[in-house]
Amino acid sequence: MHCAGRPGDDGAAVAVDDRGRRHPGNADDGLAQCVRARRAEGCAKAFGAKVIVTVGSKEKADACLKLGADRAVNYKADDFVAEAKNATDGVGANVILDMVGGDYIERNYDAAAVEGRVVQIAFLGGPKANVNFAKLMVKRLHHTGSTLRPRSNADKAAMVAAIEAKVMPLLRDGRIKPLIDSTFPLEMAAEAHRRMETSEHIGKIVLVA
Repeated sequence: MHCAGRPGDDGAAVAVDDRGRRHPGNADDGLAQCVRARRAEGCAKAFGAKVIVTVGSKEKADACLKLGADRAVNYKADDFVAEAKNATDGVGANVILDMVGGDYIERNYDAAAVEGRVVQIAFLGGPKANVNFAKLMVKRLHHTGSTLRPRSNADKAAMVAAIEAKVMPLLRDGRIKPLIDSTFPLEMAAEAHRRMETSEHIGKIVLVA
């Protein structure tokens, strides 16, 4: 997951990665609630951001563009740093949502705008990296993280309330919709896992009882 912009910022950009095979109060928090709702790109668009997504295939690029992304970058073929800069007239992304980590951390710093923010929500590429932190200082970047499991019940209740206030109206109005790739009966859970492992799915794989 990669670049995002604060809703309302001029030229705000959001980039979201498809590798999820897999932020109550301010604009970033609203976007984070959307991440937890698994429709970051749709929510970001609804909040007024320009959205750049990184994907691993043409099919996923086409699907994301159809869903409203402004640009889709194939990370297997193109440099998402250069593409983020090109899409923002050289400014870079205001907010970066990253679930990869690893060697993407320094590249995220390169893709970020001055005073941009990097929000770490996973480490699919590993939690350790060799990073030139001078870029953090020179650009006055903010790098933070968020995860749900260790949060208190009070925190989780606040997130539910934020989702109800900020995300549910978007769902009720049809401005965003859940994206379902496929459904499997519970007894076919192994087949569902095999579908997920192909990384060809676009949207959620749902088990039904």
